[in-house]
Amino acid sequence: MEEPIGSWVFPRLSLTLASKEMVYFSKWIYRHRSRLRKDKSFQRLLQIERLIKRYLKINITNLAKQALKEINSSGRIVSSTQLISFMTQLSDCTLYVIQLLKLMESTFNDLYQRIETCHLLYAYIIVTSSLSRLWFYLKRHVWVLCEIQSRLFIKESKSFGTNNVIE
Repeated sequence: MEEPIGSWVFPRLSLTLASKEMVYFSKWIYRHRSRLRKDKSFQRLLQIERLIKRYLKINITNLAKQALKEINSSGRIVSSTQLISFMTQLSDCTLYVIQLLKLMESTFNDLYQRIETCHLLYAYIIVTSSLSRLWFYLKRHVWVLCEIQSRLFIKESKSFGTNNVIE
C-alpha cells in the first residue's frame, strides 16, 4: 500500500523554502487568490476546516463545561449514568472529528494530484495552518478532560474515605 503523499513530500518542501522564496510565494498567493477560491477541492478543504472548528467549539466545549459544572456543583459526585452519557457523547464527537480529518486528508491528496507547485504550496500553507489551529483546539479539550477526570477521581476517593489523594 502506498504511503500518503503529504506525509513525506510536505515536510521536505517546507524545509527547502528560503525566506526570499517565502516572500515571493506570499506575493504570488495574494495575486492568485481569486483563482484558488474557485477550485472545488480547495473550497472543500476550507469548508471541512470550518465544520471541524465549529463542531469542536460547540459540541466538545459544551460537553466539557457541562461536566465541569456537574462536578463543581454543591460538592456532589457525578452519577455513573451521567459520566457514561458524557463519555459516550465525547467519543461520538471525537470519532466525527477524526472522520472529518480523514476527509480533509483525502481532499488534500486530490488537490495535490491536480494542481501545479505554486498552488500546492498555497494549499499546503492553508492546510498546515488549519491543522495547527485544530491541534490547538484538541489539546485544549484534552486538558479540560484530564482536569475533569482528576476532579472526579478526587471526589470519588473522598467519598470512599481515602484522603491520600493530593489536590
